[in-house]
Amino acid sequence: MKPLTILFALALSLMMLAAHCEPPPVVIEPPDTDKCPAACAHLQVLGCEDGDPLPDGTTCTDFCYRTQKHGAWLDPGCVSKIPTCQDIEKCAKKRPIVIPGEKTPPSE
Repeated sequence: MKPLTILFALALSLMMLAAHCEPPPVVIEPPDTDKCPAACAHLQVLGCEDGDPLPDGTTCTDFCYRTQKHGAWLDPGCVSKIPTCQDIEKCAKKRPIVIPGEKTPPSE
């Protein structure tokens, strides 16, 4: 009878611990990650600092891939079409904030 009580207490403890665990965050990868190489090449052609490697040697393309895969949208599709380096800010302003389970805001 004693092993059954211990087993029950252990099961109850595990259920209580599981009830207090939070689910992992949901990361939604933006749909245009495949455009990172084109965006970085375009930035380099324009002579933009954003197309240069980071101080640690990370290339623009690697930074773009990693950032997008962690759910932060850089909008490389927009960046690959900007006429000047200053226009990169226009791409940043049009990015919607997407919250899982909520309606996507309308684009401007």
